[in-house]
Amino acid sequence: MPNFAKGTLAIAEAMAESGVTWDDIDLIGVTKGPGLVGALVIGVATAKAMAFAHDIPLVGVHHILGHISANYIEYPALEPPLMALVTSGGHTNIIEVEDYNRCRVLGATRDDAVGEAYDKVARVLGLGYPGGPKGYYDPQQPKRGGKKKKKRRKTIFIIEIIVLIVFALGLVAVAQLGRIDRVKLKDIMVNSGIGKTGYRNIALFGVDSREGELESGTNSDTIMVASINEKTGDIKLVSVYRDTYLDNTNGEYRKATECFSGGGAERSVNMLNKNLDLDITDFVTVDFNAIIEAVDLLGGIELDITEEERGYLNGYLVETSQVTGVPYTTVDYAGTQTVSGIQAMAYCRIRYTEGWDYKRTERQRIVLSKIFEGAKSQGVTSLLAMVNTMMDYISTSLSNTELIALATGIAKYNIVDTTGFPFEKAAANIAAGDCVVPVNLAANVTELHQYLFGDESYTPSQTVQEISNKIISDTGIQ
Repeated sequence: MPNFAKGTLAIAEAMAESGVTWDDIDLIGVTKGPGLVGALVIGVATAKAMAFAHDIPLVGVHHILGHISANYIEYPALEPPLMALVTSGGHTNIIEVEDYNRCRVLGATRDDAVGEAYDKVARVLGLGYPGGPKGYYDPQQPKRGGKKKKKRRKTIFIIEIIVLIVFALGLVAVAQLGRIDRVKLKDIMVNSGIGKTGYRNIALFGVDSREGELESGTNSDTIMVASINEKTGDIKLVSVYRDTYLDNTNGEYRKATECFSGGGAERSVNMLNKNLDLDITDFVTVDFNAIIEAVDLLGGIELDITEEERGYLNGYLVETSQVTGVPYTTVDYAGTQTVSGIQAMAYCRIRYTEGWDYKRTERQRIVLSKIFEGAKSQGVTSLLAMVNTMMDYISTSLSNTELIALATGIAKYNIVDTTGFPFEKAAANIAAGDCVVPVNLAANVTELHQYLFGDESYTPSQTVQEISNKIISDTGIQ
């Protein structure tokens, strides 16, 4: 039992040097995990024996939480909530510390911690153990091997450095993503029998937020469904006209845009699922600033602006600047040109030209497609800069892992087509106001499923058929 003996001897020496006796000790703490099994068994057994022998309470300590908590001793003013980077142990972790005894891992390496990476690189270079900054190894230790071995070591060292750089970029991305306003959808409604394999549908909401309301309290100026073909990477965007007369899921039939104000993203997602026979479980919400920042970081986007649009665009620039605080310059001529972020945002807001609100949603899809194509052409560092700048203007249910997977796989995705919904519609002034009324919602939903999923024989659910009949009864439009 040499390890037990060494352990007790080390404890005795430490107590002697510090002048502490067993009568001075009120509590014994011992690492209970995670860690190497052998070391944990020895440590726990030793601590239990001492606690029993001296009748002192024993408490188990989480290894990683212990590393974090040590900072409270060094920095007494430090207190949760905080973000911690732990670079020792089996993995490197970015941890959100919610309280003194409650935390959650936001991101982690799949293999070694940074400390172990230093040791391995040091070993490849023929340096002593442990590896690391000056003073952690013996510079006089003789190096082994000839030129061939040195060349191999140099190659491996370069590979290790590249891996560390990629890892560092990953840590930065995870830390930045932690700033996103994260909303968990708890009670998602999906009509009976609905579920389309091979596709992922995500709701996109754009809010006309004046006070930073990303979760509720404002209408959704933009309502889109991004349908991703997971096999091909093809994306189709469908704008649901904001004034569409639909079942708002709370027993009322009103404009689709009003769902967000009263029930946030969850109610808006449920509205889309219930009325359109979809199975959406995730969403992304952005406000004016996110679009402005994205376009500006891309150096602008190219738009073909008509003379009619130019006049309204310049008018919207004034209010958009007042809301966001972003300065602007007017668009002085019609035609194809590169516009700034605030000019692109004003372009998205135009609703009084020919085509009215239907044309406005088309403009929104054009701008979103341009941003997407611009983002695809960016390098990793540029994408990280975009992420860092836009985080404060985004709310989503997507996890860090899902966002990183979508971002790193952006090259395989392509927006192949966009459209507006409902396909067959009529404008009407009814009790709910000036609305876009679906002409036979059930038939429109059938056409939607044909468009998104190629399902030529789709039959709407009983729920959609009942909603369709109710709309006809309320409006007389069929």
